[in-house]
Amino acid sequence: MTSRRRGLGEGSIRERRPGQWEARVTVGFDARGRQVRRSLYGKSRAEAVAKMNAAIRGLALVVAPASDRQTVGDFLATWIEGQTSIRPTTLRRYRSLIKYQLIPLLGRVKLAQLTPQQVNLAMRQAVAGGLAPQTVNHARAVLRSALADAQRWGTVARNAAALAEPLEVSATRTAAMRPEEARAILDAFRDTELEAVVGTALYLGMRQGEILGLRWDDVDLERKVLRVTGALHRIPRDQRSDPEVLFKILEPKTKRSRRTLRIPDPLVELLAGQRQRQREARLRIGSAWHEPIAGLVFTRSTGHPVEATGMTHRFENGLSRAGLTVRRFHDLRHAAATLMLASGTELKVVSTVLGHSTIGITADTYADVLQELHDDAADRLTRLITTG
Repeated sequence: MTSRRRGLGEGSIRERRPGQWEARVTVGFDARGRQVRRSLYGKSRAEAVAKMNAAIRGLALVVAPASDRQTVGDFLATWIEGQTSIRPTTLRRYRSLIKYQLIPLLGRVKLAQLTPQQVNLAMRQAVAGGLAPQTVNHARAVLRSALADAQRWGTVARNAAALAEPLEVSATRTAAMRPEEARAILDAFRDTELEAVVGTALYLGMRQGEILGLRWDDVDLERKVLRVTGALHRIPRDQRSDPEVLFKILEPKTKRSRRTLRIPDPLVELLAGQRQRQREARLRIGSAWHEPIAGLVFTRSTGHPVEATGMTHRFENGLSRAGLTVRRFHDLRHAAATLMLASGTELKVVSTVLGHSTIGITADTYADVLQELHDDAADRLTRLITTG
């Protein structure tokens, strides 16, 4: 059944296919007077309706043309409340950038009078105050997204953030991991609760959330393959419909993030050991075992999901105790990529394993490694030609 309403800030609901409902909300009109609509999705009609109603409430607060009194801070504070279709971690980041960067810098500026020059000046002031250029660029991106909605709704005539110039960001280089360091890291966590987690990151280059969201239904140790079907996310406190539900598995951001990977033999052994330890823990504590998300490969000793922040601290402490260079957990993903490239794996294959949306992202991220490989190939060719 589809319900339809006409006019700005109104919407419709339809079932696209079993398990997926779409809510469409009219957010403005283009130059020809045609409706501009935004789609929101839910796994049930009730979820889609809730998202539609939240979007309409947020839209009702900002669709009118900016008055002489409406400030950038006022607009951003109401705009963020209508953002119901973005991931919890992304929404938390947006809220933080608005509260601590955008509102202090531009919050008192009249929305209708905001200029690209003011945005540029605010960005330079933020850097002068000690913020990293990349963080400032992220704040600008949030403002640009908010003003894009405002422009579609007729609230402002132009997008001042889009017309401002992003700051130049110097690439930060993480020292490449050598094979002997990777082996030392695996040895450092041998027979610990993090052994299989670290092994999964090093052997497969999976993201931390993908690893912590991995379920046994997606792992086939006999065929030596696993499927990446989602990632574990902690739900921000203000977004919990049930205070007892702290985590959920979210769909991958892109189609290429959903992928099937071959499990190398050493990792098969590590995952088999993890499954056995988990079974023993379940038997040991009996009825105290509790799985809010059933079938996770990596859990706490009670069955609960693993908190990413706590796991990262344990990883870094483990490296420190072993006398190794303290790295971020995310560096294991980079290590997997660089070691694959150094071993001669084609760039396209590496991109697929990592789940990058395009091969260009892989090429840009590992440009230094690729340049070293190209230089090495040129040196080897030179030696072959000159020495025969």
